[in-house]
Amino acid sequence: MKYLKLTLLIALAIIFSGTFAAAEDVEGYDENTELRLTGNVLAISRDMRGPVIVRLKTGNRVYDIYTGPAWFWDSAQTDISENSRIRVTGSKMIGRDGSLRIVCRQMKNLESGKVSSFRDGNLKPLWRSRGRR
Repeated sequence: MKYLKLTLLIALAIIFSGTFAAAEDVEGYDENTELRLTGNVLAISRDMRGPVIVRLKTGNRVYDIYTGPAWFWDSAQTDISENSRIRVTGSKMIGRDGSLRIVCRQMKNLESGKVSSFRDGNLKPLWRSRGRR
C-alpha cells in the first residue's frame, strides 16, 4: 500500500509537471519590459499542455509569442493564422532555456482589424477568470 501511494504520487507529478511548467512560463508579465512588434506569422504551435505559441518574423528577427492555453485561444475566436500580418503588445522574459520570449497581452490582426486580448487591465491572464470550457 505504501509503494502504491508513492507510485501514484510520482505518476501525478510526472503528468502535471509539464502543465505547471508551461503555465509558469506565461504567468509573469512585466509592464516595464513591454514592447510592440509588427510582423508576419510564420507558425502557430498548439500544445494541449501549454500555451499557444505564435512564431513572429519582424524584419530579420524571429520571436516566440506566448499567448494562452489552446482552449482559450479557441474560445477567443482568434482569426490569426500562418502568414497573417499582426501587431503584438507583450512583455519580454527569458525562458528557462535562456531564450527570449514575449508574453502576449494583446494581438491585432492588421488585415481584419480584429483585436484578441490575453490579459486584463491589471495584466492578469484572462483565462484565469473565465475557467476552462
